[in-house]
Amino acid sequence: MPSMLNLTALEGRLAATPQTFVGRRQEHVEFTLEATLEFQPKQDQEEAGLTVFLNQAQHFDLGVVALSNRSAVQAGFTETISNPTGLSPYIRLRTISAFSSDAGSKDPISQPGILPLHTLDTRGIRLQIEAVNNTWYEFRYRTRGMTTWTTVGGASSSEVSGGFTGAGSTK
Repeated sequence: MPSMLNLTALEGRLAATPQTFVGRRQEHVEFTLEATLEFQPKQDQEEAGLTVFLNQAQHFDLGVVALSNRSAVQAGFTETISNPTGLSPYIRLRTISAFSSDAGSKDPISQPGILPLHTLDTRGIRLQIEAVNNTWYEFRYRTRGMTTWTTVGGASSSEVSGGFTGAGSTK
């Protein structure tokens, strides 16, 4: 079930409405993850998607989000889709890290982004995260009827690595 919280909320375990999160540990340096999203947002800022998650202060979120005109302008985007609900659908990559600002919309290391979805029917959108190599992730999407992927942005793995996690040895 959806919740009012997001992955950046600090009280996720103690809140009256718990977060909804399904995760899988990243096992490979290079991989491609794809998922189909069946989601029709109905409220301003309502969002669902995929994340590369280390902790609440270090994660990358690729999601479909409904934004009012005001929220879209605050997010740095002014193009809106005519929608009777007053909400426009966007695909958004936020990079939450020690270096990012403006709720993950600005980052001097990574490349967050926000693009309008030129459809009001957001069901069946495919989301993709690709770990291109050991230093960089690419975040893409495609809607029903699209044959190619559209890149939303990219992110440096250093912002979610948390430091060395491999086996150590001593001599």
